[in-house]
Amino acid sequence: ADLEQKRAITGLYDHKKKVYNYTNFEEVIKEGDVYYCKQKIKSQNGGVLEYHVKFEKDRYTHKEDSYTVSAIELSSQIDIGQISEEIIETPVHGKIYDLAHDEKKDDIIKLFEEYENTHYPLYHENIDLSAKLLKDYQIKLEAVDYVKGNFTDSGYDEYFVVFCKEVPGPEYGQTVKRVRCFVVDEDKIIKDYYITVPSASFFPPHIERGGLFGLKNFGFEFSQGWVSDFNQNGKNEIYFVTHFSTGSNFLFIIEFNGEFFATGYVSAEYGLDIESVDWNKKMIVLREGGSFIRSEKFKGWEYWYDTVIWNEQLKEYILLKREYKYEKYEGAGDEEGFGPGVGA
Repeated sequence: ADLEQKRAITGLYDHKKKVYNYTNFEEVIKEGDVYYCKQKIKSQNGGVLEYHVKFEKDRYTHKEDSYTVSAIELSSQIDIGQISEEIIETPVHGKIYDLAHDEKKDDIIKLFEEYENTHYPLYHENIDLSAKLLKDYQIKLEAVDYVKGNFTDSGYDEYFVVFCKEVPGPEYGQTVKRVRCFVVDEDKIIKDYYITVPSASFFPPHIERGGLFGLKNFGFEFSQGWVSDFNQNGKNEIYFVTHFSTGSNFLFIIEFNGEFFATGYVSAEYGLDIESVDWNKKMIVLREGGSFIRSEKFKGWEYWYDTVIWNEQLKEYILLKREYKYEKYEGAGDEEGFGPGVGA
């Protein structure tokens, strides 16, 4: 009935109105038991994109006479920009290395920590800022990792630095408190740029995985992601992974726009891992971690693949298509602990 009215429930609940939210469609066509819908979506940078959304009868859960999304595909024309064989061959501009491979790391870490804690002190919340012993409320930040490379084309040494709250030992979990880019000339910081990332992201994101996602062709890998010119515009981007718990990640693109570092989602979906990248199409395939379904109709896993692609006009990654897949469970025992989408 909702689809006949050109709308569908999203599953998001409005606690103030005490109703579920709906999404609307421009056009809905029914062919047999399948609905084909057209929908316009505003992108994160303000563009308007048109998608085809396919609904089919739910064949997997206990819900009777309900419909579920079975596919999403972009119908708008897009421009991915120029493809550079030179950049594909050498995906990072300039010399690059991380903290683990820097012989001067002790001095560099000291420089960054003293600068950050002096110029941009971080304090505990809900304190009296007029207190005489204000320093007692200060949170000491540690530089837990950095990448030295070319991010702003300043001509000086540049460092992308990740700061966390000081903890008693390496066995304790850490969350990223700040990220900053420092421009350094002869061991002196001459400029700094604040970079927006979610403060709840875990450091490092691959600590429970034994590696980020196993990719070997996405550029220079460091503890928090990758550095590469994947959108092939002549500048290094940082692909920053935030990690909240096993199997639940966000992927961001961070890039200098001439004035500041802009941060945007590669995918706004929560809990996706990178499956593959295609340099010749500027395309990234992400896989949803997977959820187990147990019903009279079906017992197994539901998961999906999101394919995102660079949009040169909008200067952002957009969803190209989403494919849903189901895998029937044939075994016995603790089935929720197995499968391609659980704990992978």
